[in-house]
Amino acid sequence: MHHMRFVADEATSTQNRPLAVRLASSYDAETLAREVAALAGTEHGQPGPFATLGWDGIALVQGDGRADDARSPRPSVGGAQPTAALARCPYLTEALGALPAPLLCARLLYLEPGGTVGAHRDPIGPPVGVVRLHIPIVTHDEVRFFLGGERLRWSPGELWYGDFAFAHWLENPSPITRVHLVLDSTLSDGLLALFPEPLRAPLCAGGAYLHAPPVGLAAAGLDRIAAHRLYMPAAALPGVLSDMTLDVHPEGDALFALGRRDDGSEQRVVFDPVGERCLTIRGYFPGVTIEYALDDDGAARAATLVHRGRQALPAGASNDDERAPLTLSEARFDLPIDAAHG
Repeated sequence: MHHMRFVADEATSTQNRPLAVRLASSYDAETLAREVAALAGTEHGQPGPFATLGWDGIALVQGDGRADDARSPRPSVGGAQPTAALARCPYLTEALGALPAPLLCARLLYLEPGGTVGAHRDPIGPPVGVVRLHIPIVTHDEVRFFLGGERLRWSPGELWYGDFAFAHWLENPSPITRVHLVLDSTLSDGLLALFPEPLRAPLCAGGAYLHAPPVGLAAAGLDRIAAHRLYMPAAALPGVLSDMTLDVHPEGDALFALGRRDDGSEQRVVFDPVGERCLTIRGYFPGVTIEYALDDDGAARAATLVHRGRQALPAGASNDDERAPLTLSEARFDLPIDAAHG
């Protein structure tokens, strides 16, 4: 039995999934703006590899509390943690703490006057267990923010969900620096309750992963697993993990792994049990799991990485079609395992 719940409504067409929804929470825009202004001089980082000009950000919640990392969620040892910048923002700290689902990351993203963010799609959404939320803080009527071919006009202090698996792009011809708080949140019953009731089923059409805390090695049936070695191909999680050897061992209620790349560099990864012989990658999308098969003695016999999410355009769709989202998909990768290691 898997403790991480996958819910699906086969009667609801994925074509009706909402593009953007204002949620039932709001925040004091003036207080938000004051706290952002107080962060002047804080080091900024790049949010992503897209074609951009004048776009950067400050991490408020990030894997292992990395203040210099303004990217989307990445695997981490300690999971999502507040950064030093958030410690200087009491109102933002309270607001983030009140959200009814754990965050994977929270970033202040800045677009300078004359700045642009090229059109792109993000492989995110309920099928992978993470939704992207925005709280505008500083904006201007001249800012052009397009999602799925529609121009969005969101006001400071509002909480919005957007389906960013559709193409989206930005340009800022205004005289101000636009600032949004961008949250990558796991999906939970409490967060779903913030959506208008008629939109909850369409949001989860085709399946959605709802957050559940780790259950521990014993409850997952992995309490007797021995140290072993996994081989992770780059094709399994492109841009996240490269071709590497993972030396895996139990530690507490989780499995810890040290990855060694072909170039000799290292990366630590933690696998959290969330169900029977099923693990998630700490700090990463919960819809990406590693499923173990054990022999009669409880030793690891085989492992499979299962990537559920949104990874490709519909057949025949053009990348220039802003109304074509990334579609639901599932990919499975056998991970070669050396159970005799260690």
